[in-house]
Amino acid sequence: MRTLTKLPTKKLKGTIIHTDRRYREKLMELGVKESYSKNGKPWDDAGIELFHAVLKKELIYAGLQKSYKKMKVAIFEYIEVWYNMRRIQKRLGYLSSRDYLKKKL
Repeated sequence: MRTLTKLPTKKLKGTIIHTDRRYREKLMELGVKESYSKNGKPWDDAGIELFHAVLKKELIYAGLQKSYKKMKVAIFEYIEVWYNMRRIQKRLGYLSSRDYLKKKL
């Protein structure tokens, strides 16, 4: 949350943040939409929790970007180029998404 408060507010408008409910008021002040699981159903966000863990491990902790702009580009490239297309996934029979789709079509 400390990091969010350092960013320019105009860059945060419309952003969706996955967090717990304790930051609800601060997120509303910043114009940020919140994403969290329903009461009593913590597994609702299990998929995004797993993705965040992988993103942090493979991108963020591996080489911290020095600016917001560089991090934004790095995250976009990670998701669109690496994670969605090339990354080998156990659930897809150790194929990348691209190779899995080619095989199925």
